[in-house]
Amino acid sequence: MTNSQRDNSDNRSIREKLLAKAASLITGQRQEDYGSPEENFQHIADSWTVHLRQILKRDAKISPRQVAEMMVLLKMARTIKSPTEDSYVDAAGYAGIAGELAEREEQIRKITQIAKIDEITENRPNLSLGKKDREPVQFWGTGHP
Repeated sequence: MTNSQRDNSDNRSIREKLLAKAASLITGQRQEDYGSPEENFQHIADSWTVHLRQILKRDAKISPRQVAEMMVLLKMARTIKSPTEDSYVDAAGYAGIAGELAEREEQIRKITQIAKIDEITENRPNLSLGKKDREPVQFWGTGHP
């Protein structure tokens, strides 16, 4: 058998089947049952934040992405004693959701950064933006950073 181990009843590898099952769950029934991952994980994050407030830094909050990452860790911890297919399927699904939420966070971070740069340039008339990266460009001799 190869590293990917093939099941005789299907031409796909076991890992392909696990990932396909995870994709089916996180975009199908689970989403119907619990709502979008972002919404569902925000509810979990809010609950965990309240529960963990004593040990978190003041005003720290758990993000939906962090919930997905911690769920991966939970599923992997379960495999120490009981390495079931369900745990691996769920961990793969949570990892996929974490990646999606990380991408959304990055998009929001970029939009926020651009908005801050736009605000800075409005308040400093001698500061302009480079068109390529929308980063501040200092004009020599203006005295403005």
